[in-house]
Amino acid sequence: MCNQSGRGGVCAGLSSFRAWTYTLLALLLIIPLSLHAQQYSGTITGSVTDASGAAVPGATVTVINTGNGTKVTQSSGAQGEFTFAQLSVGTYEVHVTQGNFKEYVETGIEVHTSTTTEVKAMLQVGAVSQKVTVTANAVQVQTTSAAVGEVVSGTQVRELPLSGENFVGLTQLSPGVSAAQGANFVGKGLDGGVNFSVNGNPYTNNLFLVDGVNNNDVGSNRTILIYPSVDTIAEFKMIRNSYGPEYGQASGAIISVTTRSGENQFHGGVFYSGRNDALDANNWFADHNNLGKAEERRDDYGYNISGPVMKDKLFLWWNQEWNKEIQGVPLAACVPTAAEEGGDFSGYSGGKDQCGATVPTIPAFAQAPGNPFKIANPDAAGSLIAQFYPTGPATVNGSGNNYSQLVDNHLNWSEWNVRGDYDVTKSNRATLRWTQDSWTNPAQNDGTPFWGESDFPTVDSSWSQPSKSVMAKLSSTISNTLVNDVEFGYGHNAIITTLEGTKANIVPALQAAYPATFPSSLKEKDEFFGGWGGLNPYGYINGTSGSGTTSMWNIAPYGNHEDLYTVQDNLTKVHGNHLLKTGIFWSTNEKTESNGAGADRPALPGTVYCAAGGATGPGLPACAQTNNALATILIPGTGSQPQEFSGVTENSIDGIADVHWHDIEPYVGDTWKIRRNVTIDFGFRWSFYREPFGGTSGGNTNPASNGGGNYPNQWANWSPANWSAGEAAANPGDACNGILIVPGTTPCANQMKFLAGLGVSLPLSSGTPGPNASLVQENNHSIAPRVGIAWDVFGDGRTAVRAGGGQFYERELVGIAENLARNAPFVLGINTNRSLDTVTPLTTASVSPSANKTTGGFIPNAWQWNLSVEQQVARNTTLQIGYVGNTGVHLTSMRDANALSNANWLDGAFTSGTAQNALRPANNFGMIGGFLRGGHASYNSLQALFRAQTGSFSTFQAAYTWSHSIGDVELDNSSGTVNQEATTDQYNPGLDKGNTNINRPNIFVANEVFFLPKLANYNKLVQNTAGGWEFNSIVSLAEGSSFSVFSSGASGACTNLYGPDAGQTLNGNCIPGYSSSLSALVGTGYTNNQRPLVTDVGCGTGKNGPNLLNYDHFSLMGYALGSFPGNLAPRGSCYGAPNTNMDAQLAKNWLIKERLRIKFSMDFFNIFNHPNFNSSNLESTGFTSTSPLLCGGAQQPIPGGGPTGQPCSPTNNIVTGAASGSVNTTNPSLSQPNSALNTPKGFGQAGAENLNQGRTLQYTLRLTF
Repeated sequence: MCNQSGRGGVCAGLSSFRAWTYTLLALLLIIPLSLHAQQYSGTITGSVTDASGAAVPGATVTVINTGNGTKVTQSSGAQGEFTFAQLSVGTYEVHVTQGNFKEYVETGIEVHTSTTTEVKAMLQVGAVSQKVTVTANAVQVQTTSAAVGEVVSGTQVRELPLSGENFVGLTQLSPGVSAAQGANFVGKGLDGGVNFSVNGNPYTNNLFLVDGVNNNDVGSNRTILIYPSVDTIAEFKMIRNSYGPEYGQASGAIISVTTRSGENQFHGGVFYSGRNDALDANNWFADHNNLGKAEERRDDYGYNISGPVMKDKLFLWWNQEWNKEIQGVPLAACVPTAAEEGGDFSGYSGGKDQCGATVPTIPAFAQAPGNPFKIANPDAAGSLIAQFYPTGPATVNGSGNNYSQLVDNHLNWSEWNVRGDYDVTKSNRATLRWTQDSWTNPAQNDGTPFWGESDFPTVDSSWSQPSKSVMAKLSSTISNTLVNDVEFGYGHNAIITTLEGTKANIVPALQAAYPATFPSSLKEKDEFFGGWGGLNPYGYINGTSGSGTTSMWNIAPYGNHEDLYTVQDNLTKVHGNHLLKTGIFWSTNEKTESNGAGADRPALPGTVYCAAGGATGPGLPACAQTNNALATILIPGTGSQPQEFSGVTENSIDGIADVHWHDIEPYVGDTWKIRRNVTIDFGFRWSFYREPFGGTSGGNTNPASNGGGNYPNQWANWSPANWSAGEAAANPGDACNGILIVPGTTPCANQMKFLAGLGVSLPLSSGTPGPNASLVQENNHSIAPRVGIAWDVFGDGRTAVRAGGGQFYERELVGIAENLARNAPFVLGINTNRSLDTVTPLTTASVSPSANKTTGGFIPNAWQWNLSVEQQVARNTTLQIGYVGNTGVHLTSMRDANALSNANWLDGAFTSGTAQNALRPANNFGMIGGFLRGGHASYNSLQALFRAQTGSFSTFQAAYTWSHSIGDVELDNSSGTVNQEATTDQYNPGLDKGNTNINRPNIFVANEVFFLPKLANYNKLVQNTAGGWEFNSIVSLAEGSSFSVFSSGASGACTNLYGPDAGQTLNGNCIPGYSSSLSALVGTGYTNNQRPLVTDVGCGTGKNGPNLLNYDHFSLMGYALGSFPGNLAPRGSCYGAPNTNMDAQLAKNWLIKERLRIKFSMDFFNIFNHPNFNSSNLESTGFTSTSPLLCGGAQQPIPGGGPTGQPCSPTNNIVTGAASGSVNTTNPSLSQPNSALNTPKGFGQAGAENLNQGRTLQYTLRLTF
C-alpha cells in the first residue's frame, strides 16, 4: 500500500492527478481566473498630447492587429496616458480621435514578445474626418523598462544563415552570451544542446519557453524538448537581466519563443535545402592527417500553410519539416589480430605487437603444447570480452592503425506543428498548439555525439527521442482596462536506446559466461557491462574521430522520460498611470530515468588479484599477470590455478529513479509611469519550489521498496550527522548507518529480509526518518524582489537611462536528485575478488551509501543588476552601452561527503581502498558523492549593442561584451554526478576560487540582413536579373573560455628499480618487500579535482594550431605530497581555443506575382574555412605522470645512471623525479621541471573535431505566398 506520510499524498497515483488536471483544464477554458507566470505577449503604451505638449485626456485610442483584424479600444487617462497589455505578437495600427482634433493614425507598430512598445500621439487641431498618418520607428529606444533583452525578429530567424535550420544558433547574437567549448547549436534532439551562459549564470540556469510552455529537459537543463521550425517562429526574445516578477523558474536568461498563427490572408510555403561534401572544404585535422573529406549528405525539406477557416474568427497554422543527414565519420584505431583474440601471440619480434602491447608471458600451465606464446584453452568469458574489438592485420599504417572504417552516421529529425486561434467572442480568444518532434540515430553511429557507448560497431546502440509540446490558452478582455490570460502547458520527451551491433550476440552469451552475483531476476536483459577503460593499448583511436583508448561499454537498454504539466495565468489591470500585474504559476512534474550502462552487471575486470608472475604473495592465490591486458583476461578462470581479479563491482539492480516535484509561484508587479518620461517597475515573486521526492510509478522489482513491484518513496539520503561510529564498529556492512529515509517507510528492513532469502546475512539498522518525503527541508521564504527605472531623458524617445536589479531563484536540474533514488538500501553495491567464470558466494555484502544531498533548505539564486544608456543616433538606429552584473549565491556545488580531514591527508596519500577508508570520518564507507548549494560566483561586464534597420526589412546588429566571471564553482556542470568541479578542501573554499569555465573576456558578434534594391522601376528583365538580391551574414569572434588542468592520482616507484625484480608489479605497486603505496598527491579520498603546480612559463606560451597548452607551465617537481602548496595551479588559469567564424548567405528573390516569391540561396558556413579547435577535452586529459614518482635525495648510484630520488613516503614526501624503468635513464635536471615526468599522449592538444567543421555549402530553394 502506498504510504502517505511525510508529504501527505505525495504518492497518490499520477493517473488520478492527470484526471483532475484535465478537469481543471476544461474549467480554465470556460472561466477566466487570476493566475499566471511566464509572459510572452507584448504591450503598447503611450501618451496623447496636443501640439503644445499638453496632455489630452479622454481621447479614444484603438489598436488594430492588421493580420487578423482584432481591435481593442480605451480612453486616455488624466495625463493622456494609455496602455494595452497582453497583445498578441504582430503588426498593429493605433488610431486616436478626440473632438476638434484630426484623427491620428500610426502604422507599422511592431508588438514583440515580452516587450513594451511606446507610441507618442501628437494631435493636430482640425476636423475628426481628417487624418494624420505616421509610420512607427522599427527600431525604438527602450524608454519604459529596465529589463535587459533583445528580440530576434522573424526576418532574422528566416533570413540569416542557420546551419541545421536550428534557431538556437541565434541565441548567440546578444551581448553577454558565452557558449561552452564545443557547444553544438547545429544538431537537434540529442545531437544538439543549449549549453551557453548568459551574463555570468551557469549553463544550466536558462529557461526556454515556447508560447509560455517549459521547453527544458530538466534532467540536465542543457538540452531542450522541441526545436521549433524556423518557419514556425514568429520571433523570440532573450531576456538576459533584471526582468520583471512575471518570470520565474530560472536565474539565467529567459528565451521566450512565440509561434506564428494564421491570419485573414492565406499564406504558405515549401522549401528544400541540401548539402553534399563535394562542395565542402576539408577540415584542418583531415588535412593534417592526409585524410580525404568525410562524407556529408543532408536533405531538409518542409512546408507550411496558414489562413482563415472563418474570416475574423478562426485561424489555422500547420507545418511539417524533415531533416535527414548522413555524416561520414572516419574511424581509425589499432586493434588485436584475430589470432590474438584467440589467444595466439606468436610471431612478434622485439617484444611488442602491432599496437605496442607487450608480448605476454604466458604461465606454463596455460601454454599450448610447444608454443609458449599461445594460450591453450582461452577463457570463455574472456574470449567474449575480447570480441568487443574488431580485428585487424598484424601490420599498421603510418599512423599506427590497423583498422579503419568510414561510419555512416544517420541523424534524422522531423516535426509537425499545428496551431489554431479562435475568437470565441470579441473579448475572448482561445488558442491551441500541438508540436511533435521525432529524432533518431540508428546504429552504427560511431558513438561520437552521445554518452554511453564506444566507437566500435561490434556492440552499439540505436537512439531515439520523441518529444512534444502542447499549449491551450484563453485570453479574455474583461474590460477596456482589464485583461486576463490563462494557459495550460504540457512538455514531454523520452530517450530510448536499444542494443545493436555487428556482434550484439556476444552480450547474452557473456551474461551466461560471466554470471552476476545477485539473482538474474533482478537484472535488465540485453545489457552489456559497466564502463571500463578497455584493454590498453588495444582500441586506441587515432585520427579525426578523436584520440585515446576507447572504453568498453554500452548504455543500452536505457530509458528516460519526463512530463511537465503547468497551469499559469496573468491578470493585468490598467489603472490611471499604473499597469498592475498579478498571478500565479503552478506545475507538477515527473522524470523517470534508468541508470543504464550495465551498472547492475559485474564490472569488467581490472587488476589481477594475485602475485606477479605466478609468485605466491601473502594471502594471495597463484595466478598469472601476463603484462598484456588482452592475454590476462584470456587466462582460464577455472581449474587448479584460476585467474582472479580484484575490485569487481556490481549493483544489485539497475537503479531506476522516478522523481516528482511541484512548484507554486505567485507574483505581484506594477509598472508606474510616475511622470510622462519616467517609468518605475517594481514587484516580487514568491517561489515555493518543492524539493524532489520519490514517486510511485512502476519499474523493475525493487526489494527494498514496500514489497517490491512499484517503488513508492524510493528515496534515501546519507547524512554524516546521523552516522554512528558505534554501529560502524559493530556492523561495518550496515549501509543504512547514517541513511535518512522517508518517514513511515521501512526500506532497510525490506532489504535485509530480501537478502536473508538469498542466504546473505547483512545486518542493517533501520535508518533515520527525514524531515519529509524529499528528505530536505523546504524553503518557504524565497521571496524575490525586482525593481527597475527607465528615464526618457528629454521626453522625445531618443535618449534613455535605465537601471534595474533584483533576485532570481533557480529550479535546480533534477538529475542531481536522481542520485537519492539509487542510494543504499535501494541499490546495493558489492566489491569482490572473483574469476570471470565463477561467482564468489554472496555470504556478505560489502556495501556503502553512494549519495548525499544537503538537507538545508537553500535555493540557488542570483542577484542581478544593470545600468545602461541608449541613444537614437539616427532614425531606426540606436546604440546601447551598459554595465551588467550578477552574483550567484547558494549555487549547486559538489564534494566527497566522506572526505578525509586535512590531518589525514599525508597518510591518506599512501593508502587506498579499505586502508584509506579507515581514515575517513565514516570509516566503514568509501567516497560518497555529495551535492550542496554552497557555491558562489560573480560576473561583471561592459556590454554594447548597436541596432539599425534600413528600408523595409534590411537590418544590422552588432554586440560586444567585455567581462570577467570568477567563482568557486565552474558553472558548467550538467551531469548530475560528482566530478572534477568538486570542492578541493571543504574547509577552505577559497582554494577553488578562480576564473569559471564560462569566462570569455572578449566576445563580438554581428549579423546583417541586406536586401539589395528590387529595381521596381526597371523592366522585368532587369528586375529578374539585377534586382532582388540579398546578402545575409553572421560574424563571431570570441576569446577562448577559461578551464582548469587537473592531476588525478599518482603512483610511487620501488626502491629496487634496476635489480632482477624491476618492473614486476602487484596491483599497480611493487612486489612484496619493495612496495611504495602512493595513490594520490593528496589523500583527500577523491583525486579527480587535484591540480598540479605551476611555473613561471605562461600556460598558452607558444600556442600553435591545436596545441594550446605549454607543457612547461605545469609541474609536479617539488610537490609536497599530502598538502596543497602555494603554487598550486589556480582554477581557470588557462584559456581554450578562440572562435573565429563567419557564416554568409547569397540569395536571389523572384517575385512571380504580387504574393508569390521564389528564393534561391547559397549558404556558406565557416566561409573562410578557419579552423576552430574544440578544446573541451583539455580539462579531462589532465597533467599526470605515467611513471612512478620519486621523492627526496638521490638514491645509491647505479651503473649507467638512474633517476633522482628515493621511494616517496609520509616522511619523504617532496617530489624530485620519476622512474622510467630504464637502466640508461640519466638523472633529470631540476631546472627542467618536467623532464622526468611522462604525461599522457596528446597532453595540451585540442580534440580532433572542429567546433565548426571546414567550410560547408548549403543550397536552398524556397517558395512562399
